Amino acid sequence: MFQELDIASWNRLATYEFFRDYKDPYFNIAADLNVTELHRFCKNNDLSFAFNALFFSVQTANAIREFRLRLKDGKVVEFDTIHATQTILNDD
Repeated sequence: MFQELDIASWNRLATYEFFRDYKDPYFNIAADLNVTELHRFCKNNDLSFAFNALFFSVQTANAIREFRLRLKDGKVVEFDTIHATQTILNDD
């Protein structure tokens, strides 16, 4: 489920208006992250590090309102929950 934002009083309105007409108005972020404990936990419990990293990344993204915002049909909406996938390489 999602709900449309009332952007008239949105504190990010100026930024939205600046980027909304770009051909691809999206961006990515990158950051260094210490995952030593997660790696150790996965190794000790014979768990997939990739799946666990994805799980905790999505949990974190869902905890941050701005990460749940999307453009849908030309409107800014906030999703209750976002989902993610991961590409898994097969042997072939």
